[in-house]
Amino acid sequence: MKACKLILLIALLLFPFSSVFALDCETEKKFSITKDHWLHKVEPELQFYSIFYLSSKIVNDCLNEIPSQDISALRIKLIETVGSDMVVQIETEYDYLFDTKDAFRELELNIMDEAFLDKLRSHEFSSNYEAPKI
Repeated sequence: MKACKLILLIALLLFPFSSVFALDCETEKKFSITKDHWLHKVEPELQFYSIFYLSSKIVNDCLNEIPSQDISALRIKLIETVGSDMVVQIETEYDYLFDTKDAFRELELNIMDEAFLDKLRSHEFSSNYEAPKI
């Protein structure tokens, strides 16, 4: 009986702390980025793919799903292009549910522009990319 009470007490004490670290999948927050953030300094195609990756990652995390092979491959391409430090930084900074359209607007990306869409379709990730310093 004492063991059950002890386990129940520990569970009740840990429960409030676990929600502090949990991802809020019910409340969408406004996407905001400072003007001097390194994401503003990369080419628009990388901005698009970074936001697309973050958005997909959050949805997968909220649904407790394993990322698709395409999203995992995109993460690897982003790491090879801008570096793991920068990818981890944006994964940490933007670990919340946000409207993807707001993020594109915040980065001044016109995803309806046909010329931009053509650039996205033909974009090649490069490991020789000169990534900005954090």
